[in-house]
Order: sequence, then structure tokens, then C-alpha cells
Amino acid sequence: MGRNALSGKLSNSMHVVFACLLLISLWITNTPIQAALLQESAKEYQIKAVYLYNFSYFVSWRKEAFANAKSSFYYCILGENPFEKQLDLTVQDENVDGHAIKVKYLTDYKKSTSCQVVFISKSEINNLETILDFLHKNPVLTVSDIPEFIDKGGMIRFYTNRRRQVRIAIEPDTLKEADLGVSGNLLRISEIVRR
Repeated sequence: MGRNALSGKLSNSMHVVFACLLLISLWITNTPIQAALLQESAKEYQIKAVYLYNFSYFVSWRKEAFANAKSSFYYCILGENPFEKQLDLTVQDENVDGHAIKVKYLTDYKKSTSCQVVFISKSEINNLETILDFLHKNPVLTVSDIPEFIDKGGMIRFYTNRRRQVRIAIEPDTLKEADLGVSGNLLRISEIVRR
């Protein structure tokens, strides 16, 4: 993938705080009280925005996923935007392997094939199977917090554990079908789910 997960440039102090929250929630699971307190003090979608950004460190896209070497790396929100400005702030002035990051807000799923990461909002639950069928085998990382997301063909789902901590479940075979590489480090911190 060419990037070290701990060496990315952080654009502002808010980004540093979010990145620290993510690292703590991922790797300091042996101190559940500290992790729970930190997560309760942060908004759920701030944490999810940091997760989304950091997926670019652990997932790799083939060159064909971009129109050219100067194409942007697109994070797309499909449907209602639960992040408000959190995702924009998290990825501001960042890049993925030389591709400048941009955020797009979509209402039409047919425009999502130009994205590298698509977060499918809960507002799209009634169209979920249609959307995932449309994106199937495209080099697009699909993410959501819809409970049945992986069962319907999604790749990564956010969920909240009993301690009210944001965690991730992943279906690695679905990523493989879309020709997306996934790091063992991401698999180690995720709940592996098979359809």
C-alpha cells in the first residue's frame, strides 16, 4: 500500500484528537473504562469519520480504480449525511498515495462508481440491495451502520458494542471480489463476518 499507518500527515489539531481516539479505541481494548470514557465524550460520527479516513491505510485499490495518476480519492456519502462536517474536517488537506482526498454527497447511487469509499446512510435502507448489487465487483469500499449491511452484500459495518464503543465488522471475501486488498492489521481489529 505504500503508506505507514502511523506516519500520515495530520492537518489540524482536531484531526490529531480524532486520530488519537481511533487508536485508543482500536488498540487499548484492555482498558475498557478509559476507552468507554473517551468514546462517550466524542460524538459517534466523529469516531466513524476517523475510521473511514483510516480505512485508506488498510485497504488498497488497484490503479484502475482511478481515471489517472492525478485523479482525486473520493469519499462519498450516499443519502442523508449523518457526519455533518466531521468527515470534511477529518480528511481536509489529506491524500491517499498522492491522490488528493475529496468528499462527495450523493443522492443517486448510480454516480457512486467514481468513488473509492461509499458510506451508505441509513436513509437508503429500502434501496440497500439495489445499491449493493449495482456496486458489486466494482473497486469501491462499501461501508455503513445499517444492521443487515453485510448480510445484504456490504463490506464493512459499524456497530456499537455493549460498552457503547464503535467497532467494525468486515466481510473480507466481499472486498476480494471487488479486487480490493485488505491488511491483516485491519482484519485483526475487526469482527470477521462471512455471508
